[in-house]
Amino acid sequence: MSKIEFKEVGMKYHTLAGETEALRNLSFTIQENEFVSLVGPSGCGKTTSLSLIAGLLSSTSGQVSVDQEPISGINEKVGYMLQEDYLFPWRTIIDNVLLGLELKGELNPETEARARKLLKDYGLEGFEDYYPTQLSGGMRQRVALARTLVFEPEILLLDEPFSSLDYHTKLALEDEVAQILRDEKKTVILVTHDIAEAIAMSDRVLVFTKRPGRIKEDYQIDLTINGAFSTFAAREAPEFSDYFNSIWEELDVYV
Repeated sequence: MSKIEFKEVGMKYHTLAGETEALRNLSFTIQENEFVSLVGPSGCGKTTSLSLIAGLLSSTSGQVSVDQEPISGINEKVGYMLQEDYLFPWRTIIDNVLLGLELKGELNPETEARARKLLKDYGLEGFEDYYPTQLSGGMRQRVALARTLVFEPEILLLDEPFSSLDYHTKLALEDEVAQILRDEKKTVILVTHDIAEAIAMSDRVLVFTKRPGRIKEDYQIDLTINGAFSTFAAREAPEFSDYFNSIWEELDVYV
């Protein structure tokens, strides 16, 4: 049974300047616990797709469903992690993680203990009373991940969460996050412009056409990895370059 389904979804934005068609007849399914990446040209509707799953937008046509139920309004099963960490600089790390629980009236000893355990699991034990400006970019993104997962969402949406980091931090955090989310058994959708990142982290890669977006190709990623999974090992797999070259050729990119 599919966890997420797009069925002939269309999305048009209307402004004073006119109409923009972001998606047209977009159809795909994602199974429970799958890690799927969306890649494609800028403006092809990848982030719009995430917003539809989260219930932040409603489609113009077609249907988006989670667990066979059409989405109507904010989806409580979904956690959304953005490119920027959006941590409040005047709140400590633990207070940033607890903020959403406070706003929803769900802060209690049990949920606070869960938040502290997440920080510990993500290598942030001892930093609970620090402020965001005292942490590196990679550490801040781990805080943002803990803040998202403290609600125990079934689905996690990642919108280019590593793109603002330096290259070495980005590679390390890709590996950490991929392993964390596999251990947590989450259904994950990652939007990225980085083909290598998509291949290394994902079970599948969906390639979007240029706007209006729809699926051009669906790649099932099957890499030969010796030993335990890591994104570093994935990049060394013999099939990696073939996937990279095939996906690159599918993209409607003009330099």
